[in-house]
Amino acid sequence: MFDEADRLLKALYHTLPDPVVVAGKDRIIIRVNPAAERVFGYSQEEFAGMSSRQLYAVGRDWERIGQEIFPLDSADRIYRGQSVFRRKDGTTFEGALTLSHITDEHDATVGLLAITHDLTDVLAVQAERLRMETILQEALASIPEGFVIFDEHDRLLLCNAAYRDIYPNSAEIMVPGVQFEAILRHSLRTGLYPEADRMEGGTEAWIAARMTQHRNPEGSIIQQVGTDRWVQIAERVTPDNLRVAVRTDITALLQIKSETEALGRILEDAQQEIYAFDAVSLRYTLVNRGARHNLQYDLAELRAMSPLEIMPDVSRERLAELLAPLVDGSKTFVEVRTTHRRKDGSIYACAVRLELLDLNRGRSYVAFVEDITEKVEFQSASERLGRLVNGVTQEIYVFDSRTLLFSLVNHGARNNLQYSTEQLRQMTPLDIKPEFDHARFTALLAPLLNGDKPFLEFRTVHRRRDGSTYPCSIRIEMLVTGSGSSFVAFVEDITEKLQSEARLAIKRRNFETLVSSLPDAIARAHPDTTLTYVNEVYAQLVGLSSEEMIGRRYVEFVPAERRQLALDNIAVLTPESPMSDFEQVMLDPEGDEHVILWSDLMIYEKGRAVEIVSVGRDITERHAARSHIAQQAQELALRNEALEQFTGIVSHDLKAPLRHVRQFADMIREDAATGRLDDLPMLTTQMQASVVRMERMIGGLLEYSRVAYKFIRPENFRISEAIAEARNNLAPMIEETGATVEVAAGASLTGDFELIVQMFQNLMANSLKYRQADHPPHIRISESAGENHLEIRIEDNGIGIPAAEAENIFGVFHRLHRDESIYAGAGIGLALCRKVSESHGGSIRLDPGFAGGSRFVVSLPTPAA
Repeated sequence: MFDEADRLLKALYHTLPDPVVVAGKDRIIIRVNPAAERVFGYSQEEFAGMSSRQLYAVGRDWERIGQEIFPLDSADRIYRGQSVFRRKDGTTFEGALTLSHITDEHDATVGLLAITHDLTDVLAVQAERLRMETILQEALASIPEGFVIFDEHDRLLLCNAAYRDIYPNSAEIMVPGVQFEAILRHSLRTGLYPEADRMEGGTEAWIAARMTQHRNPEGSIIQQVGTDRWVQIAERVTPDNLRVAVRTDITALLQIKSETEALGRILEDAQQEIYAFDAVSLRYTLVNRGARHNLQYDLAELRAMSPLEIMPDVSRERLAELLAPLVDGSKTFVEVRTTHRRKDGSIYACAVRLELLDLNRGRSYVAFVEDITEKVEFQSASERLGRLVNGVTQEIYVFDSRTLLFSLVNHGARNNLQYSTEQLRQMTPLDIKPEFDHARFTALLAPLLNGDKPFLEFRTVHRRRDGSTYPCSIRIEMLVTGSGSSFVAFVEDITEKLQSEARLAIKRRNFETLVSSLPDAIARAHPDTTLTYVNEVYAQLVGLSSEEMIGRRYVEFVPAERRQLALDNIAVLTPESPMSDFEQVMLDPEGDEHVILWSDLMIYEKGRAVEIVSVGRDITERHAARSHIAQQAQELALRNEALEQFTGIVSHDLKAPLRHVRQFADMIREDAATGRLDDLPMLTTQMQASVVRMERMIGGLLEYSRVAYKFIRPENFRISEAIAEARNNLAPMIEETGATVEVAAGASLTGDFELIVQMFQNLMANSLKYRQADHPPHIRISESAGENHLEIRIEDNGIGIPAAEAENIFGVFHRLHRDESIYAGAGIGLALCRKVSESHGGSIRLDPGFAGGSRFVVSLPTPAA
């Protein structure tokens, strides 16, 4: 019996996949298992007599561990930690070390047992996760808006730097865990919320109102921060009760709005006629004072009218013809000469300029009308100011005709010049035009002041705040209002225009170089996806020549079930966000699948889409590598868990039968010494029973270790096939007990066939073992399918299991029946069943409500359709 137990222990020692090192109390190596030879590269003879210090890459690690485990009699019996180890060839690896004591019959430490687990794969997975977290942090840092998340207890989880910049006085306390209200109160104390002082009820009332908005957000709110900053706050509560918020600095937008309103007032006072009418109904929505005065209608009357009622020589068909180029985008404006009819029936000739305006509430046409009989000199100024109202990004300046001081400079001009509005209002055009002095500039403006010309056009240079200059084309007009006269200058930065041809040539050369050097699929197409260019890589992937593909829509080469997604990815492209990425599975001519990462870039000209450039990169290997890493990480976690259990069992449970053997051996020795041999048969019988029990435990442990360390080899099979195999393995026991097995299960499953058979065999064996004394066993196996899993029920008419033990029975070496003469076993079977189910992504549980025996419920994921 001792030889058999020793043989099983040696088998376990030799089959472990991790290095096992046995050393004396002096930490000199005595023996190692084959895994240690394989991992470290030393032979058994080289290991013998070697100091364990030689295996550590850093000597301080060896000394630190020694300080923790010595003296051996007072140290903990098990040490766990991580160290860097060195192989014979000099390479190193990081490993998890489990160090336990080896004791003699008096429980005194005689040596050390070390098990080392290579963490290289685990650390690689951790590094990948850290890399992804870093990418997330960098992504948040790149967002210009303030971004913040509070947890379900309203504590700060994370925020980006832009959020802290908005509230600089409170940035120091914005650390994870601080309450939103604490940040709010701190900002209030530092004077960031001037509106709180103006609220009825004082600051506490303001805080209460703000907390209500925060807890129950309804739309966005605008908040003043400091004296000159305005922030738009958009908050929402997630299904997990997290509060996600975005802060957008809208100070510049509000400033632009204010300037636009000022321009609107200027246009209302302008004598030029300005009309806006709906693109669908053609009804007027806006008519300025000049137009109303000339037509002799009031605003209420005009809002019930359309242009057809004041343009006697324009029919509905002619108007549709005039507007068509604006609708299809071929023109940005249309100019025409016609006549207008006043309320009194009189007619006047006019020049009309029509533009299409896209607003949030719909599309409208804007008409700039000039009574060319009397007011030709106002035409250009009115048209240009209309463009400003329509959101044109051209640089526009308004300056006083007497002092030359700027009264209005739009956002495009301020951005290019790098001056603020306040700075520009203290400046004149002479401060930004280095080629002009006062005398020359006033001489230039004289024809406008004298009424000799309606506008002036010339080229010059503008000087920015940093001293740099840029060439520009300028058109100056004069605007006369009730409050005085001003000059309006429309400025175009022509730097890009002068360089456009050179840039276009460079782009063409770069494109040709890219196409010829990259291993990616590249295509060019019209916005409707009709191909105009296909490189050889794309053609080979599809299995056609480039000539066969050109002229066809590239969505034809997308799998039918993915075409709408490809079209949707194109539909969301805008001039502000012209690029999108998406993954697509494609089949090559041989039928092999490739995962392609497509990047679509829509090219726009004057806001109109003109071409799509698509680049596809084959990421099949990268895609497979991600899946493989995830699978390995899961399996490594399971193996580490099994290793922890194994180490604890070796150091505890296996000692119990050994202690019994030692006790009985001592009693036999004492009786033999005194000549008392009457109890010898009883003592040897007890000793033999302990050895048998230890053999059973070691055998079960070997089986458990085999399953815990086994990598899953998935294949497709039917549940009934695995049950039939388990039933054949138990045929002698079934026949001996007179059992009947009823099977109503035949669904398909993807998994390790050998392990699934082992699970069913253990469950059926338990049903045969724990049977009623007066009834033959009856086992029934059935199944039911869920949305994405299969539930298998194994029930019997045996002695049953108490509900209180529903979870304990799955522990290693856990037995409900201690009398092994009636129910023999090692307590490994159900623990192994749980390990098998979990390794397949499933679970197993006891149904505590089942009466008349026991019922186990196994849940396993079903294969994808």
